[in-house]
Amino acid sequence: MGVVNIAGSNKGLAAGVVNFAREFEAFPLGLVSLGANLRPGLDVSIEESGWGSAAFRMDGKRFHSLVGGTARLDDPSARIGPLAGFGAHWRPDGIWRLETDLVHRSVFARVRPGDWREANWSSLRVSAGRNIGPLRVLAGLSYNVLVSDRDEAGSFIADPILGASDSDDMVRQWPG
Repeated sequence: MGVVNIAGSNKGLAAGVVNFAREFEAFPLGLVSLGANLRPGLDVSIEESGWGSAAFRMDGKRFHSLVGGTARLDDPSARIGPLAGFGAHWRPDGIWRLETDLVHRSVFARVRPGDWREANWSSLRVSAGRNIGPLRVLAGLSYNVLVSDRDEAGSFIADPILGASDSDDMVRQWPG
């Protein structure tokens, strides 16, 4: 565990901002994890909340990490933010797959020119699908919690989202 982890072969948890290893056998947890046995890929998603994301994905044997960006699809210049996440996947036969991800986004909404609001949005996603060549096609469920810095949680997500609840004007949670 550290800021930068460098290993020949990592057989356990590698937790750091940057992780380098010739081979990751278990779980690399960090913003950047690079290893000879990690396969790079692109993860693109569209959500019921009206947001879309694109992320660089590093796939290991059982685990993966995500680093990218997100934007509200109806107005991407006014609602944007970075995202980072990690997850686990299971491919029982090489075609079908099950995945779970924990993703965090710091999202920003422009309410007026020069006036931006920030919120933190975390999601737990469970999905299933199949591989079609190099493409992964998945569908699934998620649970989302968004916490805004002011009483403006509604300015970040499409309103109303079916099943959304407010614990107050700063917190919005919903199943996806």
